Amino acid sequence: MHYDGGNPANGLDIAVLLRRYEPGSQLYYCGPQGFMAACARASAHWPADAVHCEYFVGAPAVPAEEVPDIGSEALALGFQLKIASTGVVLTVPNDKSIAQVLGEHGVEIPMSCQSGLCGTCKVRYFSGEVDHRDYVLNAEARTQFLTTCVSRSHGALLVLDL
Repeated sequence: MHYDGGNPANGLDIAVLLRRYEPGSQLYYCGPQGFMAACARASAHWPADAVHCEYFVGAPAVPAEEVPDIGSEALALGFQLKIASTGVVLTVPNDKSIAQVLGEHGVEIPMSCQSGLCGTCKVRYFSGEVDHRDYVLNAEARTQFLTTCVSRSHGALLVLDL
């Protein structure tokens, strides 16, 4: 579908289109990075459960010079992961995901994309400062859940509801 009448200068004004939320409306979108960003900005005032997006590839990697310094040599070695139901504490090294470490210790997490695009591996967490690296959880979901395939920790310990 084309909204430009043959003239690309007459492109779709996403902000105008999504300016007003109609109760019961649902927004689904996917596409190039610029389109995704424009839709996310234009629908930021919509209820979180009314907005759905899907990425087919992850966003471009952040250049190393733009990655924030976490300021801790200990975190450079990984972080600790506590399983709340058993009290077991595991170390997640930098070269493994939370899902990998859990799997190595007999805790199988359902997986699909393994790149933060689908949400199949999401798990509730109780405490810790999560470094969300997924493309599927919205801001509200990120206060309770993390994706075990790509999430990391900004702190020394994450406690999972497992």
